[in-house]
Amino acid sequence: MATLSIAFQCAGHPGTLLTDNKTRVYKLLQLSERIFYDRVKNENLYPGLSPFIPKYFGVQRYQQKDYIVLEDLSHQYTKPCLLDIKVGTRTWSPQVSEKKKQRVIQRDLVTTTSTLGLRYCGSKGYNRVLDQYIYFTKAVGQKLSRHDFFDKIVPWFINERNSIRKDVCRQYIEHLKVLKSWLENSKYCTRFYSCSLLFCYEGASNKTANPIIKMIDFANVYETKAINEDDDGVVFGITNMINFLTKMQTLVTD
Repeated sequence: MATLSIAFQCAGHPGTLLTDNKTRVYKLLQLSERIFYDRVKNENLYPGLSPFIPKYFGVQRYQQKDYIVLEDLSHQYTKPCLLDIKVGTRTWSPQVSEKKKQRVIQRDLVTTTSTLGLRYCGSKGYNRVLDQYIYFTKAVGQKLSRHDFFDKIVPWFINERNSIRKDVCRQYIEHLKVLKSWLENSKYCTRFYSCSLLFCYEGASNKTANPIIKMIDFANVYETKAINEDDDGVVFGITNMINFLTKMQTLVTD
């Protein structure tokens, strides 16, 4: 097996994501997340959701640790722009300890998770004028109010002419509407607690933007007994994101 290196992470615990610098990333294994990916792959679970889930290549051991192997969503881009938004109003599953549950509840209550169903977890944006990346971490997102959230994500959609990437916004809205429709009409009693939406697009000026959205981080996915039980607030969050992107298309920047 080739030597792996630490991959860029918008969020998550540092060092838990490795890359082969080609087309795959290696995420430190969590059993519950492996079970989710195995079921999606082997049982054809959630067929309508599959376009929004990274390709899964199984589990591989590296330096005495097990990793889930996934497609590298940024490998297709020359200058990848990445935005990680945690989605949902509840980010703990019934499987967690009471201590962790209370800690996570408090974090949800003091961040935009509770008010928007969205929390800014980090981003990597390419500034064409400066020819460099601009980074923000999850610490920024934890301090945002619901009123600051929109202002924080707007710069990620601005090009070198200081204009909103309306083409990118439009395609994201279309993708999110499809995802929202699947979630609203799903026959599965699945709760996607603490999942994120990873937004990606091409930042290079001579390339097609090719915006994509994937759901990531499935360690807290949980099967309930009834469709209307223990709402995860994911649809609420996606609705708010659609509204933000729609509003963004009307902005005129200086």
